[in-house]
Amino acid sequence: MQLPKSRISPAQALLAVAVLVLAGALVVVGMAFWRQVALSREMGAVAAQLEEQVEAQRVHQEELQRRLEYVQSDEYVEEWARTKARMAKPGEVPVVVLAATAAPTAQPVGPARSEALPTPGFWERLWRAIRGD
Repeated sequence: MQLPKSRISPAQALLAVAVLVLAGALVVVGMAFWRQVALSREMGAVAAQLEEQVEAQRVHQEELQRRLEYVQSDEYVEEWARTKARMAKPGEVPVVVLAATAAPTAQPVGPARSEALPTPGFWERLWRAIRGD
């Protein structure tokens, strides 16, 4: 007895090909989607770092702005005149503090140490005492 040959109809073949193409397309789309998700996370991290840098620069700009306002004020001009230029207002007497220096020490009178005779040792003093020098 012979088994009947199973034949695939053209509609079934077309359906199988369509399913394979659709499955392949879904794999490609899925891979692209996950690449975009990873890229989005990476870009979010970079954006957070850039926001921190922008905030730090904003704080620095505010500090510089305050410094500029101070430098342009009369208070700064007066401070500079008193400290750097050593100026005084009319009627004031500027006081200059000199650095403390050590008082000069008295120099010993007599021959310099290099000219002094060496101190005789014990045996030499004994010999001189015996000789009567």
